[in-house]
Amino acid sequence: MREMTIFKEKACLVAYFSRAGEHCVKESLVHLPQGNTEAVAKIIRACTGADEFCIQTKTPYPCGLRQTAHMAQRELYADARPELAVHMDRMEQYAIVFLGFPIWWGNPPMPVISFLEEYDFAGKVLIPFCTHEGSGFGHSERTLHIHCPQAKRLPGLAVHASEVHASENQVLRWLQEAKDLL
Repeated sequence: MREMTIFKEKACLVAYFSRAGEHCVKESLVHLPQGNTEAVAKIIRACTGADEFCIQTKTPYPCGLRQTAHMAQRELYADARPELAVHMDRMEQYAIVFLGFPIWWGNPPMPVISFLEEYDFAGKVLIPFCTHEGSGFGHSERTLHIHCPQAKRLPGLAVHASEVHASENQVLRWLQEAKDLL
């Protein structure tokens, strides 16, 4: 895996929310020890040399897919802001933030909104990436605009969950495109 040197010249962060446990992969339920979004985040980190931050909630999500889906739907409809378990020190040092999340009910999970509301993204470059089961980014680009209106947003990357572990070339192409836009 080759590193993108331009990202090493700026302070970069890969912040992501991901959930291990039961997932649907090619229409079968499987237990994943590492969430799909985390797998993509690790590729980005390896290619960019960025720092890494895992968005975690004080109340963990269930391991079961159905239970998580119900909980996520309730949070979305309630416009909830789950309390985060860990917080960033010195977020202001980062010029570029790669922000990753799965798409739940067509949106970023509500812990991602908690994260976005906790920090000031004005003047930062925000580069989103997501994993999904067929919806692409869903409504998340609009959501990012609402919660980070003063960030410069670059085009994001949507990786189908069943293709995550074969996505390195896709991620590299996307990173090159992002590098060219900076």
